[in-house]
Amino acid sequence: MEEKNGKPKIDYTVLDPKQAALTSVWALAITPLVINVVSSTVSQFNNEPGPCVSKAFEGLGICSSYIPH
Repeated sequence: MEEKNGKPKIDYTVLDPKQAALTSVWALAITPLVINVVSSTVSQFNNEPGPCVSKAFEGLGICSSYIPH
């Protein structure tokens, strides 16, 4: 339909060299780094949750103790 209006057909299966390089950087560096940071943060929180900051969290059983400020 859009081709009839003069818009060119786009082939999404072809990457130019710049897009290929960016895709490789994201796949091999950035995505694994983000996954590692999130995993480490969740693991640290599960092992040492720190003080409870809200009575609402304590009531839900998220915190084991409430420390008032």
